[in-house]
Amino acid sequence: MKEIRNILGFSENLLRNVKVDNPFYESKVILCNVIKKKLLDIFVDETLKISNKQKKAFYQKIFKRMNGKPLSKIFGFKEFYSNIFFTNTFTLDPRPETELIIDVVKKKTLNKKKIKILELGTGSGCLIISLILELTKQKNVTGIGVDLCDESLKVSKKNVSKYGLQNKIKIFKSNWFSNINEKFDIIVSNPPYIKSKTIPFLTKEVRNFDPHIALDGGENGLDSYRKISKECSKFLFKKGIICLEIGENQYKEVKKMFQKKYLNLTSAHKDLSGIKRVLVFENKI
Repeated sequence: MKEIRNILGFSENLLRNVKVDNPFYESKVILCNVIKKKLLDIFVDETLKISNKQKKAFYQKIFKRMNGKPLSKIFGFKEFYSNIFFTNTFTLDPRPETELIIDVVKKKTLNKKKIKILELGTGSGCLIISLILELTKQKNVTGIGVDLCDESLKVSKKNVSKYGLQNKIKIFKSNWFSNINEKFDIIVSNPPYIKSKTIPFLTKEVRNFDPHIALDGGENGLDSYRKISKECSKFLFKKGIICLEIGENQYKEVKKMFQKKYLNLTSAHKDLSGIKRVLVFENKI
């Protein structure tokens, strides 16, 4: 146990020196992953030992973290809405802000018994899968997740299989609506909304390890919303809704864009930082 404590103390200092936010916690999470123990074991089990092979694997992961690689990309999975999802370098890391979409959609579907959902830019599939898992507790729900990246589609299909939802969710390639030929009750999306010129100034965890195709929203961050708004109403039933995550200070422009295409803004929802993060539009035609 003394060796474990020494290793943890050393690795914690290494992470602190490169300004990792929570070196105390992260060094222990990495160790738990390597020696296949729970976090509590590290504090209470006096018999814990670590082999030379495990030590090597531990420091390899510590050095990756020192270089900015997020834990999710080191381990290949991330928690989202209390579920664990496979991730890789081709998928955007699931963000807590995106969980707000699920809370919003759950409230918007209270009186519906049968629902079809489309997710644009599905990435790891965590959003469409979490929605289906939540809503199928009370409703007949099916979904489609589309993405332009072949590698991220492999990950989302793997996550669909992990939760046994192959009969509930279809995953396939589409450039927004290019391969969609049906209508939906709900469309959800967390599209790229970062301004191109600001990407070099993002944290190294994001700029070096999240796929730029999932971040870059063009010159003003609004390219994806412009493309989605042009066709959106054709793929929604009348009074169907589209639920979108947006970036900071994008509320007015996105609202104007969708309202021009016969979609009424019905609600705007703030994240924990007080930023208008999720907008809901209803199809009028």
